[in-house]
Amino acid sequence: MSQVKIPLNQIISREVLNPILAFVTQCNYAGANVWLVGGSVRDGILGKPSKDLDLVVDVDVLKLISNIKMPFQHFERFSTAKTQIANFPVDIASARTEIYTKPGSLPKVLLSDIESDLARRDFSINSIAISLNNGSQGVVLDPYNGLQDIHAKTIRILHPGSFKDDATRILRAIKYSVRLGFDLDPKTKKLLKNDITFLNSISSSRLRNELISIADEPLAASIFLYAHNVGVFSEIFRNLNNSEFKNFLLSAKLTGLCGMPLFLYLLSQLNLTESPTRISMSKKEKSLTEKLQNALTSKDLNKRGLSPSGIKRELKHFSENEIRILLRISNRKMAFNIKLFLSKAHLRPLLTFNDLLIMGLPENKSLRVVMDLLSDAVIDGKVKGRQSQVTYVQRLMLEGLDNESNIH
Repeated sequence: MSQVKIPLNQIISREVLNPILAFVTQCNYAGANVWLVGGSVRDGILGKPSKDLDLVVDVDVLKLISNIKMPFQHFERFSTAKTQIANFPVDIASARTEIYTKPGSLPKVLLSDIESDLARRDFSINSIAISLNNGSQGVVLDPYNGLQDIHAKTIRILHPGSFKDDATRILRAIKYSVRLGFDLDPKTKKLLKNDITFLNSISSSRLRNELISIADEPLAASIFLYAHNVGVFSEIFRNLNNSEFKNFLLSAKLTGLCGMPLFLYLLSQLNLTESPTRISMSKKEKSLTEKLQNALTSKDLNKRGLSPSGIKRELKHFSENEIRILLRISNRKMAFNIKLFLSKAHLRPLLTFNDLLIMGLPENKSLRVVMDLLSDAVIDGKVKGRQSQVTYVQRLMLEGLDNESNIH
C-alpha cells in the first residue's frame, strides 16, 4: 500500500481544520482512530470546496459518541452519526465491510477496519483515506491508486462484480464522469454497458434517490443524456419514446434545466399503470405526474392561436408553481401558449361580486359564471376599463347566460 502525505489545510478549510482536529483528539483519547474519506478527500485533492466532511472511525460509532460531550444525531442500524463542527456538517461512520447476498440487495454490514472500508467503496477516486490522528496527520491510505486516477481524470471500479453487486454505481459512474470531467476506464466502461440490465435489480426507492441526486446536479441534463446514450433509460422506462426523450434532454442541456422540473419530467415518462411503478413516488407526485403526462400529450395546448382564456381552461387543474414546471419541460408551441397565459394571468376584473349584485345579478351560481366570463374577457383583452367591463356584463345579462358561448 503506497503512502504519501498531504497537508490537511489543502483538504479542510482553515476555519474548520482546528475544531476538527480537536474533535479527533477526543476520539483518540477514547481509543478511536479517525480518517477523512470519500468525496471529501477527492474534492479536496481537486481543490473543490466540500459541502460536508466524511469521517470513518475504527470502533463502534454509537459507543464512541457516548464518550464525547457534543450533540449527535445517530443511526443505530447503519452505525453512523451526524454532527456539526464549527457549523460544518460532519458525517461519522464505523469502518465496515459489506457482503452482497444477491445483486441489487442492500448489503450485510459488519464492523471492520479502514482497509476493508476502502475496499467496499464504489470507485478508486472515492477509496482514499487521510489520517487525522495525532502522530500520522496527513498520511494517505490509497490501496487502489485513487490518487493516480484523480490525476489521470479516470473513473474506475474496484472489482469486476461492482456493478452487479450494486447497479446504482452505473448511475454514479456517469454522474461523476460528467460532474468532474473524467473519463471511464476502458474496462469500467465495458462492464457498465454489459451490466446495464442489473439496473432492474434495484428497488424503486433506491432508483428514485439516485435520479433525484442526479437531477440536483448543475449538469443534470448532460448526465441524463450520457445515461440515455449508453442505454440506461431504455432499460428503466419500458415505454420510452427514445427520440423524443433525447430531443428533450438536448434542449434541457442547452437551457440548463435541473432540479425538480427535470425529475418530474422523468416521472412523466413512466407507465403509471405498471404495478408497482418503476420509481417510487408519493400520491402528490403521482397526481402531478399524471397531470403533466396529460398536458404534455394535449393537442389543445399545442394549438396555434389559443386565447389566454382558452389556455387558462386547459390549465385549470394546475397550481401556479405546477404551471411553471410544465413550462420548463414543454415544447416550443406549448411553451409559447403558457407564456402567453402567464403574461396575462395577473389581470383582474375591476368589478367585484358586490358590483355584479348591485347591477341586478341574482346571488346564485350565475354570479360566478358571469365573473368567470368577465375574467376571461379581461385576460383576452376584450374589455379594459371599468365602463367597458360594465357594458360587457350588461350585454351578458341582456343576451342571457344560455348564450354565453356566443359571446366569446
